[in-house]
Amino acid sequence: MNKFSLLLFFSFFSLIAQKEIITITSNAQIYQSFNVVDSNSEFFAVFLEESNLVKGYLYDKNYQLLAKIYSDDLPDKYKNFIGYQIKGKTITLFMNSQTTKNYGVLIFDFEKETSHVKELDFKLKKEVYFDAISVNNSFHLMTRVKNKNQFNVYTFNEDFSVSKNEIVIKKEDLLDRKNLPIKLVDFTKRTIQIENKSPISIEATSEYVKIYNIENKVIITSDIFNEFTQVISINLDDFSYTSEKFLQPKYESSTIGLKSNSYLYENYLFQLISNSKKLTFQVSDLATKEVIKEYSADKDNPIDFKNSEIILEGGDFKKYRELEKSSQFLRKISKYKVGISVYKNEEKYQITAGGITESVNGIGYYMAGAVAGGMIAGYYGIYFNPMTFSYFGYANTKSVRITGLFDNEFNHIQGEIDDNPFEIINTFFKENKDFTSKTVFNFNGNYIYGFYNKNINLYEVFKI
Repeated sequence: MNKFSLLLFFSFFSLIAQKEIITITSNAQIYQSFNVVDSNSEFFAVFLEESNLVKGYLYDKNYQLLAKIYSDDLPDKYKNFIGYQIKGKTITLFMNSQTTKNYGVLIFDFEKETSHVKELDFKLKKEVYFDAISVNNSFHLMTRVKNKNQFNVYTFNEDFSVSKNEIVIKKEDLLDRKNLPIKLVDFTKRTIQIENKSPISIEATSEYVKIYNIENKVIITSDIFNEFTQVISINLDDFSYTSEKFLQPKYESSTIGLKSNSYLYENYLFQLISNSKKLTFQVSDLATKEVIKEYSADKDNPIDFKNSEIILEGGDFKKYRELEKSSQFLRKISKYKVGISVYKNEEKYQITAGGITESVNGIGYYMAGAVAGGMIAGYYGIYFNPMTFSYFGYANTKSVRITGLFDNEFNHIQGEIDDNPFEIINTFFKENKDFTSKTVFNFNGNYIYGFYNKNINLYEVFKI
């Protein structure tokens, strides 16, 4: 690292008061890093992947090293890290093949300082991979059964045997805009897993079908119809489910070019509907379905619930620029997929609404993590750590958008939009483009991020 880079590095960190908590010397190239956090917040582990070796480091809540283990890797066909389970201080990492048909595990026993690699005798038959859930230190695999309105949830036991639970969705719980039955496969096309405890980009929230893993529940929201948001909630304790429709705001103007979407945050559902003439978003209580607040903007008047400028940034929009008129904003998003995202910072809700181009969506977002994360070719860690995935999507966002500030009752309030942790991290990585193998996670209320600094052969971890 040259003197200028060092000066920039330390000046930046002194400015934003971040703290380095871990350094790991590595003379070999690190292709990927990822992490596991104990659900009781007593410890966390950092894993560094080299060409044919995975190194595991266990740290306590004071960031002190407890143990380290080096392990052989699974065969090359296992491409995806999908989740983990923890028993005491034994951490098992689950992986699958790109076809999602084959499954294997890496077992790190930090108590005995031993490791084990195992290919599992588990295959999917007449069903497709849907989601992987690590909750309360346990691992669940969720599939959708082909040609049926049915999910299967496989819970992996300590000996890697599985307990299977079938969740059959009733016909009357999946209805289209004309109240006719719709197939589960149509309801769940093109899904994206959402980490809603962190900032997230419009590029991610513009997807129509989202999966949220919240405490002991898997919640699936679908906005394939403009008239309503369908919400299916699956309880992982007893494997019961509920299915509810949340109507979008009524639209009295033309339905030409009408688009809608939603976002789930805390105990609220945020819904957005718009075209080139008008935009409306509402906040509903997820439990009671009561509409708490509703805001609208039209093309002929200023948007009175925004605190930011109208921002165009990334992708087809090239460089950052701002629009002046509401009509320009509405005309832009009427051509794109719309999305709404929510993030709470210092007891203020930051609600962002906007749109992204269809050509950018999907490939740009999903591949952002693989490319920007410095991962080895063919590896996609997006299922394993949703927060890292959220960060890469946020850092590579390409959107036209506005952001407003709201209090705990969702009344609009005045004020400046503060930088969130992802923006602080992203600013650092923009100034240090050579750093690779990045990961981002949350531990005991702190945002933690790590990266491989090949200039000095160190893997470094900082907290905000």
